[in-house]
Amino acid sequence: MFALVTDDTIQAVGRLPRSARRLDTGQWILGLPDAPVDLQQACGWYEVTDADRPDETETTTHDRTFELVDGIPTVVWTERPLTDEELFQRERLQAPDTLTTVAARLSSRPPTRSPPSPPASTPTFRNCGSNPPGRTMRTCPAPSSSTKPETGGVTTSA
Repeated sequence: MFALVTDDTIQAVGRLPRSARRLDTGQWILGLPDAPVDLQQACGWYEVTDADRPDETETTTHDRTFELVDGIPTVVWTERPLTDEELFQRERLQAPDTLTTVAARLSSRPPTRSPPSPPASTPTFRNCGSNPPGRTMRTCPAPSSSTKPETGGVTTSA
């Protein structure tokens, strides 16, 4: 990573451009990434000295900035307290996954009894006339010997 430094101020940070103008003569330099270091610096581009990020605490984090330290562009880490949003996100990431927790609980339970089996035979019902729309079928008792089929399932007495 490089920094463009002019008038003792960091103007930009990033990769070297493909070309740049020398600060002393105004001459354009093509192929700046492949140019010697002294030519890059003559265009104001200096390699940034990196610094390791300090460890965070439960309540603080560090912001990265770029500063000139003894004329050399350097990464500087500044400690600051975590915002409420950052604290919320950290707690959310550290909380156990609900789906995983439920699955673990279910897999650790002893097996439950299986549901009762349906009866071996299902009773058969017959239609006892017309059903109004939207109603379920009415059921009638099974025909007996005293029921006459021509009366529609109505028992008659003599």
